Amino acid sequence: RALAEAVAMLGQSELGVATALAEMDIRDAVTAADRLSAAEILRPGHDLAFVHPIVREAVRADIPPVRRALAHARAARLLASRGASSEQIAGHLVESLPSVDRWTVETLLDTARGASERGSPETAVQLLGRARAEPPPPELASRVALELGTAQARAGKPGAVAMLEEALATARDESERGEAALRVARVLGMMGDIHGGLALLDEVGGPTTDSRPDLVPLEAELLGLARLHPDTRAEALERLERLRDVAFPPRPETAVLLSNLALSAVERNESPDTVVALANAAVAAGGLLEDESFQLQYGIGALVWVDRFDEAARIYDEMVETARRRGSLTLSGMGYALRSRVNLRRGLIRDAEADARIAFQLLADIDSLPGLPFARAHLANALLERGSLEEATRLLEDPRPAEKAMENPEFLDSLGRLRLGQSDLESARDLFLACGRAL
Repeated sequence: RALAEAVAMLGQSELGVATALAEMDIRDAVTAADRLSAAEILRPGHDLAFVHPIVREAVRADIPPVRRALAHARAARLLASRGASSEQIAGHLVESLPSVDRWTVETLLDTARGASERGSPETAVQLLGRARAEPPPPELASRVALELGTAQARAGKPGAVAMLEEALATARDESERGEAALRVARVLGMMGDIHGGLALLDEVGGPTTDSRPDLVPLEAELLGLARLHPDTRAEALERLERLRDVAFPPRPETAVLLSNLALSAVERNESPDTVVALANAAVAAGGLLEDESFQLQYGIGALVWVDRFDEAARIYDEMVETARRRGSLTLSGMGYALRSRVNLRRGLIRDAEADARIAFQLLADIDSLPGLPFARAHLANALLERGSLEEATRLLEDPRPAEKAMENPEFLDSLGRLRLGQSDLESARDLFLACGRAL
């Protein structure tokens, strides 16, 4: 029974590992393995495994919960000592009892990073949730909360902002605090929470005045939010211009700043060559897609404004591929919606419709209230272009996104186009004026 329980815990195991976990003498274990094989419970051979998975689950379920959890903890240590993969080890740690163990936290952190890099944010959320329950020592608490909040955001899980705020609150130095604040700002931006981002700006002490290189990413991210609010727009644009000198040479920490400067160049009616140069510098800086800031659309959108549709489309293709590789639902939703917009401008109406449908479904699945009107507007525009007035009407008059829809200028514009198509000129005029006020 002891050997059978050990194999049930391990799933499949070399005889020596199962013997160690069962705390048996090797000779007794060999005899037990032979008897279990003769009874057709275990498969014969050096690698032990159950003949029938249902029997394995029955044996495992029969182990009392606390003893099973302690056995998982021992199995994790045993496998680690024998060079097993971090995924195997973490699988046992997730099932173990919290014990304020630093090694457990570090192992789960490392394995979660690997899961994120392979595009499995859901797995990362599970591993990091277990690490947080350990709980981590004070010097790792902020890092665990930071990685967990980031994984939750990518997976479209609720609670991402609260977890990142916990990382900010438990940061032990300025470096940790700055990184946590940057992650919070990016998630708030993706959620369309401008006011939350501006409140964060006040909390971390406001924009810097000396343009310290290590604070440029945070400052650019927060100023990029502040430019969207009428009360802070003028000052934000002025401060962004002051940072122009530190934007070059292009590098990952200045990518968001360059993206903002490209949009500002459009708004100031600078030459298309200047706009393109700044937008290309933002992309060349690296990290714009990897960081998943919604402000990446500033620079790429600037390319659209100066009719560089093919260049913008190539970057949106890369955005969609990056999101797929990383398993990021939020980046996917934004990527498909933005690619839909540029495809419509290129005259690729069917492609625009297909992308917008995917974006809408993704954002609906993660309950993105700010993103849904955005995707809905792009899908309706494609439908209107090909004359599907009835479907566009159902889409835009669906009450579900009402909470944020009438604040979204793209949604107001699309609804105005619908009313124009319905020959309701007075409503169309009012919606276009409302769009102008929202802008």
